[in-house]
Formats: sequence, structure tokens, C-alpha cells
Amino acid sequence: MAKHSETGAFQRQFDRRTWSILGLAILIILSFSATIPSLYMGLVRSGFLGDRLPPGGGWMLLVGLIGLTSLFCLYMIHQQTSINRLRERMMRDQIELEQSRGRLAELTSLFQLGNSLHMELPLETILEITVRRVASTLHSHDVTLFLYDADAKTLASRASFGLTPHEPEPEIQLGEGPVGWAARHREPILMHARERDARFATFFAAHPDVGSVLFLPIALESKTLAVIQVCRATRAEAFRLEHRDIGQLFAENVASVLDRAIVMDRLRR
Repeated sequence: MAKHSETGAFQRQFDRRTWSILGLAILIILSFSATIPSLYMGLVRSGFLGDRLPPGGGWMLLVGLIGLTSLFCLYMIHQQTSINRLRERMMRDQIELEQSRGRLAELTSLFQLGNSLHMELPLETILEITVRRVASTLHSHDVTLFLYDADAKTLASRASFGLTPHEPEPEIQLGEGPVGWAARHREPILMHARERDARFATFFAAHPDVGSVLFLPIALESKTLAVIQVCRATRAEAFRLEHRDIGQLFAENVASVLDRAIVMDRLRR
């Protein structure tokens, strides 16, 4: 939090300096736009350049030049405002990504600490905590965790968290759809609803309220354990590659914890 406050103070100080330099530049430009016609008219009236004064007198020349210069200065102000907004957005995105990385790392550390202290959490508890933390961290409206059954080669929805109630996700065969593909190839997928020609574009037909989605495989070495499906609504800001990388890093770190919980669950049964 202190780091973010320091970053915000530095940003405000940088903006003030930027506007000060821009204001000074505009003042110099306006001064030149008024000085040059005055010198030109002085030379004309002195007879040094002859009678080359435009029709309407020198005032028309002065007003026209100052008007064009003013338009140019307004354009400079508009461009600087756009640059400041873009920089602020980039700073917010960077802060959000750092917070997301920290929150998911905290959850991974908590699970690993529990394992080291032999505080065995039930599998269902781990799955429920995982989907809730992923949903809050990545600001998603729906998260579903599909657990992989190596014997049946299927992925079944074992935990979900969403802002709106919906029907449970059906069981998926390995290799079918984006969930099955991510499980088979152990590679994350990022998709947007606007990509109508994408390989798994039919997913959005079955989920019309989804604007972007992440599929994050949880795998330990060459063994697939689960796939996390993370959805954002159509009105929300779409997922970016940075979100995919952060989510996949979390999935890789939590794989050993999930594998241990699955083994303990089988032993209990």
C-alpha cells in the first residue's frame, strides 16, 4: 500500500511538471506569434522591405497568426491530456497486476504451509478456496474448476463460484472443447467474444454473457490434474496476456498442493 501511495505521489508530481513545461512552451509560442508580425510590420513601415503589407493592414496578419497558433496550442493540450490518461491507465493496470500476483502467491504459500505443517485440508475445501480467490483476484464474474479423472478421461466440474446462478457445467471428455484441449496439451488459452473465427468460438454461443475467458490447466510434470475456467462478463474489461500469465503461474504453483489433496482424498475413500 505504501508503495502504491509513493507511486501515486510521484505520478502527480510528474504530471505537474509536465503541465508546467507545456504551459511554458505555449507561452513562448504565443510570444513568438505576436513578436514576428510586429517586427515584420516595423520593417515594412520603415521602408526596408518596401510596401509589402497585406490588404487589411498588419492587424489582420497578427490576428490570423495568433489564431492559428492558438489552435496549435489547443491541439498540444489535447494530445498531452490523452498521453496523461494513457499513462494513468497503464499505472492502474500495473498496480492491478502486482496485486493479483501477490494475492495468488499468498494463497499458494498458505496451501504449502499447511502441507508442511501436516494440516491436511479436505479436497473440496481447497477447490472452493481456489475458485473464490481466483474470482476475486482476477475480477471475474464466474470461475469453474474441472477436476480430471484419469480413468474415465473426463473433466467434471467440482467447484464453481459466480455472481449469477447458472446450471452446472457438463462433464467434458479429454480433448473436447477448450477445457479438454487445455487439459490434453497442458497449455493455457485466452479467448475473446469478438474473435468469431477462433478455434473454440462456439464456447461463446453456449455462454452469451461471457466477454473473455481464460482456461488454465493445472498439471504436475506430465500429469494433468484440473483446468480452471475463468470468465469475465461482456461489459467488463477483457482479459489480457498478462492475466493469462499470472493465472498460469498460480496454476503451476498450486499443482503440487492439489495433487497431494487428491491423493489424500482417495486414501480417505
